[in-house]
Amino acid sequence: QYPNIGIAAGCYLCFIGKPSTGKTTMAVQIASNIVRPFENGTVIHYDLEKAVNYSRIQVLSKFTMKEMSQGKYVLKQEKTFIQDIKSSIMKIYKEKMDHPDLYKYNTGKKNEFGEEIWLYVPTVIIIDSIPLLSTYIGENGKKDIEKLEDISSQTDRMRLTGEIGRFYSELQQYIKEANIIVISINQIKTNPNMGIVKSPSE
Repeated sequence: QYPNIGIAAGCYLCFIGKPSTGKTTMAVQIASNIVRPFENGTVIHYDLEKAVNYSRIQVLSKFTMKEMSQGKYVLKQEKTFIQDIKSSIMKIYKEKMDHPDLYKYNTGKKNEFGEEIWLYVPTVIIIDSIPLLSTYIGENGKKDIEKLEDISSQTDRMRLTGEIGRFYSELQQYIKEANIIVISINQIKTNPNMGIVKSPSE
């Protein structure tokens, strides 16, 4: 009885494009609009590119500095590993599951069987960008850093890409249940070794 359109609760989105085509701008604006109606809705922005600041976010999101200081929009620019983002998502999941009275709301809609639809308030995670995702390697707690964009060997790239893939697949059921929307940004860059010729992946 109502339009079923837009971004689904608890999903993955991936914005892909060439540099300077507005991917981050679009991600920030969409994320902000999703959480705006909810008092305890939050955006957590992993700015691995270190390309924005709170003043820029304020212009794009239309949130006040007070709202952002109270946790409406959290900008993270420190060194972050895949494992750290996974841990953060699992903490958000546990917080929501432990306190449904604080985070669940009636959407005012009904499903196909006439039952009321209740959802957790949205949390949006922005990962900007996938090529800058890094992981721990090494043993005994030693944190050597491995970053996708820095790896030259095909074998190592496939291994890290596999780990990034596992990150998404392992978290899928948790983000769906807790209404955590993950927006990832990816770059299309011309391989300098091929001049202006596009690689097959592009």
